[in-house]
Order: sequence, then structure tokens, then C-alpha cells
Amino acid sequence: MCLSNLTFGQSSCPVNIDFELGTFQNWQCYIGNVNDINNVNVINVTPSAPTTNRHVIVPKGTQTDPYGGFSISPPDGSAYCVKLGNDGTGAQAEQMSYTFTVPNQPDYVITYQYAVVLQDPGHPPADQPRFTAKVFDITANSYVTCGSFDYVATAGLPGFIHSKNYASNQVIYKGWTPVSINLNGYQGHQLRLEFTTADCTQGGHFGYAYVDVNNSCSQLITNNIFCTSRPTFTLNGPAGFSQYNWYNADRSKLLGTGVNLTLPTTTPDNTQLLLDLIPFVGFGCNYTVSTTLHSVSMKFRVTNPAQVCEPATIDITNPALTSGSDANLTYTYWQDAAGTIPLTSPQAVSTSGTYYIKASAAAVCFDIQPVNVTILKAPVLNITDPLTVCINTPVDITSAAITSGSSAGLTYTYWQDAAATQPLASPAAIITAGTYYIKATNSNGCVTIKPVNVTNYPVPVLIITNPFAVCFPSMVDITDPAITTGSDPGMVFTYWTDANATSPVPDATKVPQSGTYYIKAINSHGCEVIKPVTVTVNPLPKLVITNPELCFPGRADLTSGPVTSGSSNVAALSYWKDALATVPLVQPQAIADSGVYYIKATSSLGCEIIQPVLVTIHKLPVLNITNPVKVYIPATIDITSPGVTTGSTSGVTYSYWQDSTATSVLPNPSAITQTGLYYIKATNIYGCYTIKPVNVTVATIPNILVPKAFTPTQAENNRLYPFIVGIKSFKSFKIYNHWGVLIFQTDSASPENGWDGMYKGQIQFMDTVTWYAEGYDYAGNLVHKSGNTLLLK
Repeated sequence: MCLSNLTFGQSSCPVNIDFELGTFQNWQCYIGNVNDINNVNVINVTPSAPTTNRHVIVPKGTQTDPYGGFSISPPDGSAYCVKLGNDGTGAQAEQMSYTFTVPNQPDYVITYQYAVVLQDPGHPPADQPRFTAKVFDITANSYVTCGSFDYVATAGLPGFIHSKNYASNQVIYKGWTPVSINLNGYQGHQLRLEFTTADCTQGGHFGYAYVDVNNSCSQLITNNIFCTSRPTFTLNGPAGFSQYNWYNADRSKLLGTGVNLTLPTTTPDNTQLLLDLIPFVGFGCNYTVSTTLHSVSMKFRVTNPAQVCEPATIDITNPALTSGSDANLTYTYWQDAAGTIPLTSPQAVSTSGTYYIKASAAAVCFDIQPVNVTILKAPVLNITDPLTVCINTPVDITSAAITSGSSAGLTYTYWQDAAATQPLASPAAIITAGTYYIKATNSNGCVTIKPVNVTNYPVPVLIITNPFAVCFPSMVDITDPAITTGSDPGMVFTYWTDANATSPVPDATKVPQSGTYYIKAINSHGCEVIKPVTVTVNPLPKLVITNPELCFPGRADLTSGPVTSGSSNVAALSYWKDALATVPLVQPQAIADSGVYYIKATSSLGCEIIQPVLVTIHKLPVLNITNPVKVYIPATIDITSPGVTTGSTSGVTYSYWQDSTATSVLPNPSAITQTGLYYIKATNIYGCYTIKPVNVTVATIPNILVPKAFTPTQAENNRLYPFIVGIKSFKSFKIYNHWGVLIFQTDSASPENGWDGMYKGQIQFMDTVTWYAEGYDYAGNLVHKSGNTLLLK
């Protein structure tokens, strides 16, 4: 169920007023009943969700109404309509409404279509089944009379037919009928469109209807734009009226009397026509609408495209072909002059012939003109590949034997690529095997390009497998047969330091340095090939050791970065107890004992070096703390006094802190004025230190104060409680009346826990009470206070 108050643009209808969302969105549904009250038909409905069999969205289809036999799909082509009510009985009533605001548009119109099926049992009018369609002006609080209709089952309803198949049931029906409501003069008004169905009040006869609302809310007269290239055009008036009278602008001539009017296209542009709309009696008001006619002419020119050569295609959608035509024409492309066989690919026409372009303007004008497409034949080019020759022997592809059998009179050019963009420098003396291209051009300028393959005897096969890398000071033998395994057999190898084989390797069996060297292989035909061989003599890693020193109970981490900082060419480190690296160090990250250990560095290439590392772990200083004697303000405490650290290691340096991590310095450790936990740090010559807490108590002189009077019934001073000064822990607060009876006690000094003047559920007035209070000060002494307080109203 949706209820909405909508405002919309000038040319659009309200959202889903036409049910095209397939739902009741923005519509309000109702259900209820109908009664005859003092011979007046009274329909009572209340809002509801869309109700099964009473508010039904009907999709477009082939179903027909069982009583009237008409299609239940509306004739305007809508995808959905609504069936309101059903052929059940029981004095039921159904309604649906749509609320919207009329835009500022003088020709705004709502058109709906309805079909009604009613039983006509012949009851008094107030008891008969019915269907109503009304428009309520919410702004003016009144119904729009020209848009509100009441169809009560009776034989006199205009346009209704008796059902032949259900004559015994006294069923009458009316097929789909359109109604247009002109809302000129209602701009800015909030309106509500209402449709209602009801059974007879006696409960034995039914009434239901089909309803749809058009999705166009524009002017009432359509098709007022016509094309001058046609003989006639037809104006369409709004459906749903009894009579139509078409006039010229001054009403001097009656032009027609039907819902539509056909005129010749010689009618002058900007001609104004009037249409008088006369509704069926009792179903609307007379009104006049007007329209202005507009003629459309069209200039359409076609220029044939330039001819092309195979395999190129021609795009007849190119705007150049219709240059000189009117702007904003819509073009389609066809194989026949009648425009009945579409051209599948007008952007790529590949066959010569005559095709057709259809131009349309303003949805009313069109013209079809031919366009001639010419695609010239490409020359025939036959290619015979030249014979295979020895490597480095020139090949002539300009020889006539290569193109024998091609079309006569062709001009040949020679290229390195299939697109003929890179000319071949010496086509008569090609020494490199490969695929080249010959381009043949005929007298029409059409070309054919085909490949020609130049082949040589194969180059000797030389396969190089680079030797394994070694670590310095080892050397590499590049004459090892394993390096050329897989090469052609029977070849002679030589070894060089350069790719041109001009500088021989001094001793190819003992190459001492990394680098690229070259092997030249020559086969029995004298063909040769040179390929590189990569020699790798890897350097040892550089291992720099910084011996770690640390304080107990710390543990040395030989894997930490600073221990080997400055090392290079190291891929991995390992840790050992012996210089030969045979006994691994189990926990190199946590060495607890001073001593000599060993680190092995391995490069990414597997080269290794081992060096010792000396670990030194210093002891922590001993720090004994004796807490100073507690004092009262204004006295201070000096924690730098030697008596505080008596028994500690000698020769250490003391520092004083506010926190256990020694990050906040204690400003005046020799004159501490506040109670608290402070910290002393003892550091020896190796930087090892111990931190311990010292407990300082500088207590306030204790006191407990209680007001001399309080007023429990007033907004202020309405509770009696102790004020404590210098009390570390409060013990008790007791109150006795003048007879010595304990009337209140608490172990809390907070105001909310004070005495509120109540004793045994009654407020006490005008009495002097005696109080006792106890607590312990910061020195651990018991403080006891007592006194009297006057209780007032």
C-alpha cells in the first residue's frame, strides 16, 4: 500500500498513475461495504493494503471478461491495468485513489479508460450495484463536476449492453471506454482521482470494473504536425465524448464531426483549429480545445561514394554521402527501393550494386533515394618462392619467374611487411632468409600484396649450457664438452673474449673472472655461428663483527643487525659454537653466558666465511631501599639521603624518578612535599642499572569537620555529613538524639550518603543531635572527633 502526494514536470504524468510499474505504488487502496440509509446509497471504505480478488494488477494478455467477452487488456497498449472488485456478493465495496498536484500547464489532461460489469436486479437506485469515477479538488474541497461520473446499474445507462451468455443473471456491461478530463484552470491544485465499485446493498448482486490511466498527460489534440510530401494527414481528438465538432479559427466553417479529422497537406502552416467536445448526457461538461497546425518539409540529397578496391568496403552511413540534406534527419539503409529489406551492414558494404537510403524527419516525413556502390577487382598475383641457397648467397625476388602467372601489365614493388609500409632496400640481392612481400598494382590503382619466402641452408646448431658458478679463488673450464652438449656433431670450437671472435681467450681451461665469453662453432660446410657463454666466479661475502656487551639479566642476540652491521654480499647468517661450524648454536638470539662464539656468512650465490664474536654480559648493581620516616606538612623528605640506599653496590650513580620506567624526572628529590611512590635508579660504570620504588608519606594534619546546623526540608544544606581533611580511610559517622539514641550511622564520608533527617520513616525537627566521627590519617593514626549539630526545618 502506497500513498503519495506528487508534483511532476510539465509534459509528464505522475509516477505510476498508469500502473506501468506493475504495482500499486503511489495508489491508496480501500475496502469496505455499501448500505441503503434512508434511500441513499452510502459506501463506507477504510484504507487497506491491496486486497486479493478486490484490487488486482492485470498484466497485458489474451484473457477476456467472462460476462462481456471483451479483452481485459486496455486498447491503448498499456502493459497493466487494474481489476477493481469481483463477481462475488455480500454488499462489498472497493476503492482506489491517487493524489497529485496539477502542474503549470494549460493543456494538462488526464485520460483514463474503464470497462464495467454490473448486475441489474432491478432494485431501487439506492440499492443497485455501481461504479464511480471522480476527481476531488483537495485545494477547493469539492469534486470536479466535469470529471466525476456515477454509473448505477440500470437499463438506461448509455453504451451498456446486456450479456447474452448471462442473460438470466441480468448482467450488463460496457467495454473499454476512454474518458478525458481537461484540468485547465486547476494549475497548482492538489487533486485526488477516485475509482469505486460496489455490490448491491441487499448483498446478492455484484459490480466490478477494469481501470487504466493513460501515460500521456499532454494536449488533447494529437498529430498536429504533418509532412508536405504526403497528400493528407489526420488529427486525433480525445476519446470518450458523445459529439465532436471541428471548426476553423473564426468558426465560419464546420470541418468535421468525428473524433478524428482528415485534412489535405496543402493546409497552410500555423493554421489554428477549434474542437468542441460534447460529453454523454450526465457524464461531463462541454468544453473547447484548440490546436495549431505545423507543416514539415524535407530536403534530402545523396552523393555516390568514391569507388574502392577489393577487399576494402564502403560505409554508406558516412555523413558525406548525405551532405546538403536537412540537419537532424534520421537515416535507415535498405536493399530495395521500397525500404522493405534492411541492409545488414551499411557501414561495411563489400559488393558493388545499388542500395537505398531512407531519410525521416519529425516522425512524419520520409524519402528513399538510391546510392551506387562500386568496388573494383584486385589484380591477380601468383608467387613462386625462390630456390633454397647457401647461407649468405644473395637471392633476387625481382626475377620474372617469381611472379609468373600473374595479371599482365602490373607494376611491382617490394616490402619488408605485409602492410607495405617498410620498403625492401635490395630486393635483387637478399642475403637473409625470411618472409618478404611483393605488391602488385594494376591500371585502376588496385593492389594485391602477397608474401615470398627466402630460405637458406640452416645455420649450424650451437647449444650453450652455462657452466656452474664457482666461488673465488676457483676457476672455470669453458672447453668442457658439457657446455656444448646438444650441438651439431663434428663441429670445431674456438674461444674468444669478444662477439666478433677477434680476441682469443688466453687459457680457456682456466677462466679466473666472471664475464661473458664467446664460442665459435664451424661445421663441415664452413658455416659458422658464435654464441656467448656466461662464466660466474662469485666473490666471498664480507663479514664485519661488532662484539656485543650488555647487562644481566639481558641476553645477547647474535642475530640482531648491529652485531654484523657493515657486512655486505650476505644472503644468510648461521651461528655456531666452534670455528669449523660443526656444532650449531641452539639459541643465538638469547646468549646468557659470556664467551666466544662463531658466525658464518653465506652469500646469495653460496660462498661462505666464518668469524668469531665475543659476548660480554655485565652484572647488575645491587640496590637496597629503606623507606624514609613519614612526616606531616610542612615537613619534607629527602630520598637522596645515604640512609635510603644503605647496603647498595658502591660506586654507582643514583637518579630519581616519578615513574618505574625512569622517563619522568623527579624535580626535587631532596625535599619531597607530597605523599607518593617514587623511584631510585642505580647505574654502574657499564651502564647497567637497577630501579626500585621508595614509599614517601608527607601527610596533612588530620581533621574531621561537621556543620553546626542543617535543614533537611530545604533545597540547600539538606544532608548532614562529615568533611574530612588528611584522612586516608574513613571509619564511621554516628548520630545520637538528645535521649542518647543512635538514629543514624554510616562508614562513608560522601555527601550522598549523609543523614537526610529521617528516623524510623519520619522527619525530625528542631533537635540538637550529637555526632561522632573516626578515621585513619596517612601516618596510620586513629583520628576521633565529636560535636553537636542543630537540626532545623
